[in-house]
Amino acid sequence: MSLADVLAQTRHVLLDFDGPDLYNYAWSGKLKPLDSCVSKSLRADLLPSIVQQGTYNHRLYGIGTFDSGLGLYVRPSILHRLGIRIPTNVANAWTASEFTAILHKLHSAGYKEPLDLQVNSASANTNEYWSYGFSPVVWSAGGDLVNRSTYHTAQGELNAPGVVQALTTMQGWYRDGLVNPNVSDSFIRGQTVISWVGHWLYGSYHQAFPHDLQVVPLPRFGPQPSSGMGSWQWGITANATDGDAVWRFVSYLLEPAQVVQMSRANGSIPATLSAIRTSPNFRPGGPEHLYVEQLQNGIARPRPQTPAYPAISAAFATALIGISHGQNVRQALDTAVGQIDANLARHRYYAPTEP
Repeated sequence: MSLADVLAQTRHVLLDFDGPDLYNYAWSGKLKPLDSCVSKSLRADLLPSIVQQGTYNHRLYGIGTFDSGLGLYVRPSILHRLGIRIPTNVANAWTASEFTAILHKLHSAGYKEPLDLQVNSASANTNEYWSYGFSPVVWSAGGDLVNRSTYHTAQGELNAPGVVQALTTMQGWYRDGLVNPNVSDSFIRGQTVISWVGHWLYGSYHQAFPHDLQVVPLPRFGPQPSSGMGSWQWGITANATDGDAVWRFVSYLLEPAQVVQMSRANGSIPATLSAIRTSPNFRPGGPEHLYVEQLQNGIARPRPQTPAYPAISAAFATALIGISHGQNVRQALDTAVGQIDANLARHRYYAPTEP
C-alpha cells in the first residue's frame, strides 16, 4: 500500500501542531499516546529535546521531525576589528553586562542601533515570538514563566528578583537606543552587527555574508546559559480508527533521508542523530552545530508543559512588550503573574484527565 493510500484511508486522524499546543490537546483527551509506537532504536536516535517536548503527564503524545534553536548571529570581522572577544561555546557565553558593554562599543564605533531582536520582522508572531525568543532570559536569570513543580502559580518565578534585574537590563538596551526596529532586514543591510534569532535565518544571513558569519550563544543573565527549543510535531487523534496506519506514515517521515530533506527545506535542526551526522551544517564542526549542542546538553528548555501555556505565553508577551516601551519592569511582571495565576485557578490547575 502506498503512502497516498494510507492517508486516504485515515482522514482526520493525523495532526500537525506547534509544540506547546500539544499539552492542551493531550490534557483534553484529543490525542493518542505514542509510547507503544516508538521503538527503542528510534527513541535512542531522537534528540532528547524531541522526546521532552512531546511528553505530557509522563506519556509521549507528539513527535517532530525537526527542532529549533536560538542564538546570536554576529559579524566576526567587525568584532575582531574592535577587539571584542567572540564566544566559542556555551561555556564562555557573554555575560549580560559584557554584552551590554559590547552594544555600547558598537554604537560608539558608528553602528547606531547594533542589535536586531527580530520582534518586528515579518516572520515574528506577535505573542509567541516574544515568548519563544526571550523566555531564555528568564530561565538564565534563574526564574521561569511558571512554577514547574506544581504548575499552580507563577509567583516567585516570573517576578523573581533575578528576572526583574535581567529584564531591566534588556529594557536598558531599548532606552539607550541600541535596538534596531528591524523593519528592513537590518542585519543583512549591515545596519546591525548582532541578530538575536533562530536557525531559520541562517540561510539568508549566510547568503549575505558567506565568509563573515558566526553563531554564538545567547548572553548569560544569571547562573546558567539558556536557549529555546521546540517546533512542529505530529500527533494521532484519540478517535483514530487505524492509528497503526497513521504511525506508518509518521515513521516514514522519521527515516533519515526524509528528516534530512525536511531540514534542507526549512533550515531546521534534524530530529535524529543519524540525520545530524549527514548534515554538513549541523554535524560536529558544522557552522550550526551549536544548536545541536544546546538541544543535547540541556541548555535549551521546552516552554512550560501545561495546558495553560497559551495563557502564560500571552501574559508574558504582553509584559515584555510593555517593558520594551518603558513600563516599570516589576509592575509588568506582577501583572503577568496575576493573569497567569487567575487562569490556572479558573481551570482548577488543569488536573490531568487520565490516571
